[in-house]
Amino acid sequence: MLNTRNYLNSLKKRGKEPLARLKRKLVKDGVIKDILSGQSRKSPKNIMNTHKVPSSIETFDILFDEWAKEAIHSAGFPAEEPRQEGRIPEIVKKKIVSLWKMGLCYPDEKPASFRMADSKRSGPYQWFSYYPTTQTITPNWEYFVQIAAFHDLVVEYGYNPSWMKFEYSEPVPPGWLDVNIGIKFPDGRKAFVEVEERKDQWEVLISAIKSIGVSGVDLKALDRGKPSLRKAKNIVAGRPDFFAGYFPDGFDSFRVRYESEGRFILEPARLPGVQTLNGKLR
Repeated sequence: MLNTRNYLNSLKKRGKEPLARLKRKLVKDGVIKDILSGQSRKSPKNIMNTHKVPSSIETFDILFDEWAKEAIHSAGFPAEEPRQEGRIPEIVKKKIVSLWKMGLCYPDEKPASFRMADSKRSGPYQWFSYYPTTQTITPNWEYFVQIAAFHDLVVEYGYNPSWMKFEYSEPVPPGWLDVNIGIKFPDGRKAFVEVEERKDQWEVLISAIKSIGVSGVDLKALDRGKPSLRKAKNIVAGRPDFFAGYFPDGFDSFRVRYESEGRFILEPARLPGVQTLNGKLR
C-alpha cells in the first residue's frame, strides 16, 4: 500500500524545500488527491498502478533542479542554470537519494548546500562552485561521487557514520592532512578514502602514488598542483592502516605497509568489514 502521507512527512523532515517540488509532482500526478482526499473509488493498489511515484533517479533529478535554482537565486550575478551534462551516473544518483532519505546527507540552511551526519555533523558543503568573473555556476562533480562512497561505507560495509569524517582535515606538522573521507575504527585503526569522478582518473593517480611510496616522501616538498604527491604525503603523515580509492564502479583498496625514510608499500586488501574486527565494531 502506498502510504503517501507518511512518505511526504519523512521527505519533509529530511528534505525541506528541495523536496517541495517532489510534493508538487505528486499533487500534479493526482496521487495525493486520490489517496488523501478520500474521494477516489480506486483501491490503494489500483492507485499505485495508475500513478507513478518518482523513482530514485527521477527524485535526484528533481532535487538537482531545485538546488540549481537555489544556486541561481543566491549567486549574486546573472548566470545560466547549471545542468547535469550527463556526468552523474545513475548508480550515483540512486545512492545519493538513498542517503538523503536516511537523513545522513541533508540540506543546510544556506542555499544549494548540504551537510553530512558524520562524526562532526560536517558542513555546509556547496553543490556548486560560483565564478563571478565568467558569470558561471558549475556543479562540484566530485562531491556527488563522494556522497556515494559514504553511502557504500554505511550500507555495504556496515560502518557507523560516527566513525567517519567527510572532508577530513587536521594539522600534522609540517603540513595538513586533507582527505576526502577519513575513518577511525573503534579498535584504533584508520582508513583514508580518496574519490575520483572516473575509474581512469583513479588508475593514473594510484599508479603515481605507488611510485612515490617506493621512492620515499619528503613531507616538506611543495605539492601544489601535484595531487599524487599530496595524497602520498597524507599517507606518510597520517599513517592510515588502509588506503582506498572510490569511483562509481566501487572501491580499490589497499593495506599500507610502512618502511623507513618516508617509504610505503600499498598491498591490495579489502577494507575491513564489521565482522572481521573481533566484534569491536558492533
